[in-house]
Amino acid sequence: MNFFVIWRTEKGLLQLVTPSLDEHTILPGVTRQSVLDLARERLSVFASVDLPNGVEPVETVELTFTIHDIAKAAEEGRLVASFGVGTAASVVPVHEIHHESQKIVVESNASPHVSLLQRWMTNITCGREQSPWTHLVDESSSL
Repeated sequence: MNFFVIWRTEKGLLQLVTPSLDEHTILPGVTRQSVLDLARERLSVFASVDLPNGVEPVETVELTFTIHDIAKAAEEGRLVASFGVGTAASVVPVHEIHHESQKIVVESNASPHVSLLQRWMTNITCGREQSPWTHLVDESSSL
């Protein structure tokens, strides 16, 4: 499973962040890439679709960060959301992060971005929405 956070930078910019692949410690998963592609296509300032009212655009970035960066963002009120993605789970919100004796609680309703990504992924993988990275198979055709 790959991990994402949505936080505000210290300068106030809203970012969707996941660890980069540069250090070869992160699995370059298909679902991870799909979420990155959807976020860049639909949640950016330059989105190809209109964002629903009240949904702030995000900058999608891959970078190195630590649990201490997440804890600091939470302490400063900048941690907006966290979620995991994977083939079996698709997109799943993370409500608590435990590290050593520290518990970081992530407000589950603080961001509409996670539910939008969940809906878009479900619609694409269930064939309710066309996507250039999916191919529908006609079940009625004979092998």
